[in-house]
Amino acid sequence: MSAEEERSLVQRMYAPGSFPLRLMGFLQSSHLQFLLTMLLVLDVVIVVAELFIDAEFPACTLIVRDSISCCDAFGTGASGRSLAPGDALCSYPLVDSPAHTTGCDPYKHSGIKMLQLVLFICSAFILCVYEVELMMLLSVLRSNFVRNKLYLIDFVVVTTALVLEFTVKLKRAAAAGSDDDQAKGDLAGVLTIARCWRFVRLGHGLVSSMHEAHAGHLEEMDHHVQEVRIRGRGA
Repeated sequence: MSAEEERSLVQRMYAPGSFPLRLMGFLQSSHLQFLLTMLLVLDVVIVVAELFIDAEFPACTLIVRDSISCCDAFGTGASGRSLAPGDALCSYPLVDSPAHTTGCDPYKHSGIKMLQLVLFICSAFILCVYEVELMMLLSVLRSNFVRNKLYLIDFVVVTTALVLEFTVKLKRAAAAGSDDDQAKGDLAGVLTIARCWRFVRLGHGLVSSMHEAHAGHLEEMDHHVQEVRIRGRGA
């Protein structure tokens, strides 16, 4: 269903000047559609960046490459190894000990962790904007929203991605503060689903971007055709 057909449908459903009619006009405005398209492109970039970071810098709750496990040879407990001012994790001389559990180094890849937080906030914000837009469309179109396959796909992809983003964030926080293998196993499972779904989001975002660009091009062509017809009648 094109934007023009949606406008005609809403005009038949509601009285002139009603709030749903004005809301539909706002949702179909060129400025809002341009903003949503830019957010969609930004979301694709964020998804690619997150996939790269997850592959290159996996969480130390899953990969022991960036973890710490050490103790002093004499058992004195004296501070010796400091990763940051005032934060001594191990003391010298260091030896292997099965009695000491492996823990994450909180100061390694701190810039990457900050970048992950920024990307998470941006991604969650974009998903929330799209979720609000879809809810507005649902409130205006009602049952016609369900009949539109593109809207249904958008709703499923955006809602699932939003739930997974916050689930992964909570699971990571729980696994980082716990030595429970069950928590780490839950995180691994959720991360696997989230990564797979990011590929779905990536494909959906690319297809939606092309669809929006194509729809905008067709609407612009239709506008030019209408202008030519009006000028032809005037001549």
